[in-house]
Amino acid sequence: NEFRPAVIALKILIFGSTFSFLNALFDHVLIATNNQKLVTVSNALCFSANVIFDLMLIPKYGYIGACIGTVSAYAVLGIVGLYFMYKKLGILGFDISTFWLFVAGAIMILFLYASRNFWQPATVIGSLIIYIIAVLLLRVFPREDIFVFKRGLRLS
Repeated sequence: NEFRPAVIALKILIFGSTFSFLNALFDHVLIATNNQKLVTVSNALCFSANVIFDLMLIPKYGYIGACIGTVSAYAVLGIVGLYFMYKKLGILGFDISTFWLFVAGAIMILFLYASRNFWQPATVIGSLIIYIIAVLLLRVFPREDIFVFKRGLRLS
């Protein structure tokens, strides 16, 4: 029970792990293509964003503000890394269908959060169904891909 307040901080910081993973990928691509200076610049921007966010959020929200500031700074680092990859290497990393996949994932996360007090297996199955419906409604995949998928289901 003495660590219960840390649960809120961990729930916020867990989102930073996604950005951290992507940022490591961006950094390694930039280093492998001899663009180490861009990695330094992007990390300096992240550091600056973290200081600014912390100065704005900590006085009002305390350690929760620090967590939000850190995750936000990781997001800034991801955006800067993605920008550098596109600008220097012509690699965007995603197209509009990838964006819609993120939207479908966000819808699934909202469902998971709303149903967090229900029976866990039903929540997982429900979230999978919600995700599939969202992907289909958002038309993430071209008709040809859906046709090939359906044909593959009939063959098995």
